[in-house]
Amino acid sequence: MELVRHGHACFSVKDHLNRIWLFDPYRPAGLNGLFNLPLPDLTPTAILSTHSHEDHAWRSADWFHLPFHERPFEAEDIKMSCVTIAHDCDGGTQMGFSRAMRLDIQHRPGQELSVVHAGDASDVEAPSLQELCQDADVLILPAGGTYTMGPEQALELAQRSGARCTILTHFREPGIDLPMLRPEEAFDRIAPKVHTIESGRLALPLETEVPSLVWLKAQMSPGNIGTEA
Repeated sequence: MELVRHGHACFSVKDHLNRIWLFDPYRPAGLNGLFNLPLPDLTPTAILSTHSHEDHAWRSADWFHLPFHERPFEAEDIKMSCVTIAHDCDGGTQMGFSRAMRLDIQHRPGQELSVVHAGDASDVEAPSLQELCQDADVLILPAGGTYTMGPEQALELAQRSGARCTILTHFREPGIDLPMLRPEEAFDRIAPKVHTIESGRLALPLETEVPSLVWLKAQMSPGNIGTEA
C-alpha cells in the first residue's frame, strides 16, 4: 500500500487489494494555459474529485469509463465521507465551494487506515472540517494561500486534528503559473520543519517514525506534459 503525489493536489492511494483511488486529477494544459503538467501515468480504479474546477476534476479519454465519485459511498472494506467547505475566506462568494473527503480503508481485520484530502478548503474553523480530519492517518491540506488556506492555517488544522502525518500541497511550482506561495515560501512562514520526501511516495500503513509534516515532490512523466487525450 502506498500514497503517491502526481502534481498539484493530485494524489493516488493504492490499497491492500491493489485498487488505485485517484484524488483530484488536473487538466494537463488547463486554466487557459496556466497549467502545463503531465497526466499521471496510471489507470485508477476510481477518481475522487473534491470539486469541479479543472485543476481538480479532469478525466482523460482513457479514464472516462471509470467510476467518478463526488459524494459519499461505502463498500465492504472502504468508506468515503464528504463535507462541503468554502473554497475562499469569504464564505464561498469568490471561488465557490469545495469538498473535503475522508477515505477509510479496512486493510486488515480490525485495522483501518484513514486518508483525508481537504480539497481547496479555506475555513479551518468549520466544525464539519475539523471533525472529518480528526485522528486521520494522513491529512492532505492546501497551504498555498490566495485560493485556499495558507501555511499558518494548515498547520493550525493539522495540530487540532491530531493527524499522524500531514502533507502540504497546492503551491506555485514548475508548470503551475498561479499566484500562490511557492513551497519554500510557505515553509519559511511556519515554525515546525517540513520534511521533503524526494520520492513523492509514502508507504502505507505509516511507519512509526514518519515525519508529522511533509511535502512530497511530484512524480510526473515528462513525455506527457500538455497531453489531454
